[in-house]
Amino acid sequence: EGDEIKTSAGSWRIRTDTGHSDAQISLMDKERGLFLSVDFLLPRISPNISADIRDPDFDLLSAYFIYLKEMTKLPADMQIFPGHDWPFRQGGVRAQQLIDHHHHRLDLLHAAAQIAPLTVWSAMDTLFGRHFGDHEMYFASGEARAHLNHLVAVGRLHKQCDDRGIDIYAAQDVVTA
Repeated sequence: EGDEIKTSAGSWRIRTDTGHSDAQISLMDKERGLFLSVDFLLPRISPNISADIRDPDFDLLSAYFIYLKEMTKLPADMQIFPGHDWPFRQGGVRAQQLIDHHHHRLDLLHAAAQIAPLTVWSAMDTLFGRHFGDHEMYFASGEARAHLNHLVAVGRLHKQCDDRGIDIYAAQDVVTA
């Protein structure tokens, strides 16, 4: 973090960020206005922010929010080269759009949990409104869990395990059986 790679064309500052993964390296050359954002800041889609099987209760979304908040300060003319899709500018605007997107998802889950406690499965229905094949199920369940973890971490939901070993997420003022 913070080290530099010097080339004949310029100097790249190494960033290590958390959110889409535990630690992903990106490179920024502020002088030339270039940012290799890899999979963290994308022009069209939201990177998958998934709970990790190694630590399924970790609040990865908080780490991603820290990253995005910093990215809102990017110069508007900085050229961003993402790991998917096409190069783009206005990275700060895009970062704010992603913050808003995730807050909207968090609000959807919190509202649903005020009606009835949630499981990861029901949270997937709330967020995505459809069922997935095996490959997509892995990503969708991880993303639903990451959002539930964040709501627990900020005190909007509480989690308990039922007698079948299933995690149940309820709004703080809703009692689960």
